[in-house]
Amino acid sequence: MNIQDYCDTLNIEIRLIYYPNQKSRWSASFYNCEFKDKAGSACLESTHGNGATPQSAINDFLKRIRGKLLVYRAMDKDKRMEFVVPDSLMFMQE
Repeated sequence: MNIQDYCDTLNIEIRLIYYPNQKSRWSASFYNCEFKDKAGSACLESTHGNGATPQSAINDFLKRIRGKLLVYRAMDKDKRMEFVVPDSLMFMQE
């Protein structure tokens, strides 16, 4: 499964941001999502990937989130959902 399929399945958005004047820096993240380690950590963390292209930013993001617990809408008791990000998510071709 690739990241687009994963986002389609969970109905979450990938956010790509280009930062001007920062040596072609791109950032990738999931909108309205935070992450925590599966090992029972109570702390949520915002995670994003960086790269010189959108694909490299997404691939860096994948490296950082594989195997972690994705928490969607963490502060909304009625809509909060948690999913484990599969280690098998495939990288994008650059």
